[in-house]
Amino acid sequence: MEKLYQYHPIITANYQLEFLSNLPAQDIQRFLQTDLPTSAHFMTQAMLDVMANRRLIWGITTKDTDQFEGLCLIQPLSATAVRLQIVFNTTIPSEILDYMQIFIRQQLKFPQITITCQMIDRQFVKNFLK
Repeated sequence: MEKLYQYHPIITANYQLEFLSNLPAQDIQRFLQTDLPTSAHFMTQAMLDVMANRRLIWGITTKDTDQFEGLCLIQPLSATAVRLQIVFNTTIPSEILDYMQIFIRQQLKFPQITITCQMIDRQFVKNFLK
């Protein structure tokens, strides 16, 4: 599999997906609803995973206001399958879901996608840091 870290930013009609290291830490902390040490640990783990080619993770911001809206994670499960996980504060825009499915199939060449969409909560952060 090719190096995952080359995929940023991703831009859709109304959103931009960018690596967490390129976004304000305060925005990420507010979204995760955690304290500063936990948020820092989350961001560090996310970038280590990207650089080790274990998963992709982007922060999702609106293009017009740069408002931090959510997270998008892609984790390879096998040579032919990935898990797409989108975590949002509100309803997940179909624009992002549709775009990411096309991106995974056409750019990353994974034919099988398991999709998980959820609202942000503390359990998400705990599961991510396990």
